[in-house]
Amino acid sequence: PGLGGAPASPAELRRRATGAFRDMVQRLADVRPLVVWIDDAQWGDADSAQILRAVLNPPLGVPLLVLLTYRTAEAVDSPFLTTLAEGLDSGSEHILLDALPPDDCEALARRLMEGRSDRAVARLVREAGGSPFFLGELARHLANVAGPESEQSDDSAEPSAPADVRLTEVVQGRLAELPLDCQRLIQVISLAGQPLELDVIREAAGLARVHRRELNRMRVGRIISLNRVGEREEVAPYHDRIREIVVASLKPELRGGLHGALADALGQREGASPWLLATHCQHAGRLPEASQWAEKAAVLSSAALAFEDAARLYAQAQEWDEGD
Repeated sequence: PGLGGAPASPAELRRRATGAFRDMVQRLADVRPLVVWIDDAQWGDADSAQILRAVLNPPLGVPLLVLLTYRTAEAVDSPFLTTLAEGLDSGSEHILLDALPPDDCEALARRLMEGRSDRAVARLVREAGGSPFFLGELARHLANVAGPESEQSDDSAEPSAPADVRLTEVVQGRLAELPLDCQRLIQVISLAGQPLELDVIREAAGLARVHRRELNRMRVGRIISLNRVGEREEVAPYHDRIREIVVASLKPELRGGLHGALADALGQREGASPWLLATHCQHAGRLPEASQWAEKAAVLSSAALAFEDAARLYAQAQEWDEGD
């Protein structure tokens, strides 16, 4: 309660909660050096950034390292990162984890493609975009479709020669080799936008069961990743580029239908994220439902003292409601 027994204001509750969190972090770091790692920080909200900013400013004077990892392409539009950057004191350091340097990428390509021409190596280096993972996938594909002796090494090589491989074609070709049930599964996994419980994905894909052998085949083939989270098993695309290629290949009607199926499957789960449900309903063209779920997400954000996030969600709910 506030003064005179009156209920504390939301701002006062937030101030107390932030102070308690700062105190907890300081006590933990007093015991031993503390590292706080926040992955995919671009998905955070402005209210969380303000709380973290209050913990870090002024410095606690204890051995504490806060490590944020995020995708630079999404940093400009991230409320969390922009809000955090506005109020941080000096002392923070940015380390860019960029693509593999061209010389290193070429050296790796030559090791993977022994016997291939300089042109073939240059093509794969260019197509891989500095990603060691995709360089390996491209080299493996090229080794499977043709031997070194089949390649022309002079300027007469045609653009359609085996060395002229495209990442999109490699990924789509590997997916086409999967059973139809697995193809539908990876479509739903890619549209989910984040790791989801395997049973939710299965239901949204309209499958009665998923064979463990096929799941392991996709996991070993680096198409999906599987992780155990408590009692649940969550699944996601192995790499964002795989997700992008799969989603881009879906026709609008199929994409909308699968978003609707994801919303239906998630709606049966207790504790499912209202905002995630709102997003899938919106992509499915079900704006009234999207508006209702966005409003529920706003209520939860308000209860968690994330007032800026709540205001944004209420505005989005109103926009979808008026757009019906």
